[in-house]
Amino acid sequence: MVYMKTLLNNLTPNIEHLRNTFNDITIKNGDYVKISSINLTIPLYRSEDECNFSTENRQLIHMMIDQSEIERFMPYMMWEHTIRSILFKESSIKSVFLDQFVNWNIGRISFSIGKCRKCTKKEIELFRFFRTEQRSEILSGNDQIVFKQYIEATHNNSSIQCYPATVVQF
Repeated sequence: MVYMKTLLNNLTPNIEHLRNTFNDITIKNGDYVKISSINLTIPLYRSEDECNFSTENRQLIHMMIDQSEIERFMPYMMWEHTIRSILFKESSIKSVFLDQFVNWNIGRISFSIGKCRKCTKKEIELFRFFRTEQRSEILSGNDQIVFKQYIEATHNNSSIQCYPATVVQF
């Protein structure tokens, strides 16, 4: 019990930071890793060609890590809209790929880990605590906690825009 209180006291300021920033930690081959870059592959409609590039964009890294939870709770077509909006501003994507945006099949985009390193013991403890807290929230009925934390991170990063769904009235 004393260990848990000590751990909680040591992690509390860092947990608040994690809640307000983009996640860059995940598990790869059973190891906790901190991602510094990812690779993206965007298939093109009606073509065997695809766009491939690497990025260090923290929002895209977060979206890759928590893709299923984020995509599940985003309004219809917002996943594609958000990714496209990010990519239009991405400096690491070649002009020839940007010019093919009308043929991007964002719904089939694939991500893979580019550069990463093994996490420190403290990073692992922090990440595990954070995920435990998310699971507890979900068990309490807050199914959208991971998505809400992603949205909060977009609002807390002044250089990133959050692209809200537009309401269409008939």
